Amino acid sequence: TLSLSLSHTHIRAHYIHRKMGTAIVTSITAFHVFFQVDYGDQDHALQDMQRWYRRKVDDVLVGSVSTSTSTPTSTTTTNPGREENALNEQQQQQQEREKRRQQQQQLLNELQSQLDDRR
Repeated sequence: TLSLSLSHTHIRAHYIHRKMGTAIVTSITAFHVFFQVDYGDQDHALQDMQRWYRRKVDDVLVGSVSTSTSTPTSTTTTNPGREENALNEQQQQQQEREKRRQQQQQLLNELQSQLDDRR
């Protein structure tokens, strides 16, 4: 019976590890889809969450304090200037992306120079 219980324990541990691996891979995939994938300039359901997440990441990387700590909200409007608002929002998103790219490039340059100094 001892060999039977050890075998059973080994199988159970293998099963648990496999399930944990599946949960981790699924979580990483969901995170990537929700926060990292660029769906272009068109409106999409995840844009508010992505914008909020990117502001938080920028705050951490750049070290600045966020001016807005609110959670993402819907941007659906019913005013007649909706097309103009959408265009302004797209321009703002593009500016935010460009600013984020510049900040990331600056951070990469700083890290590269620190690495070069250590050599």
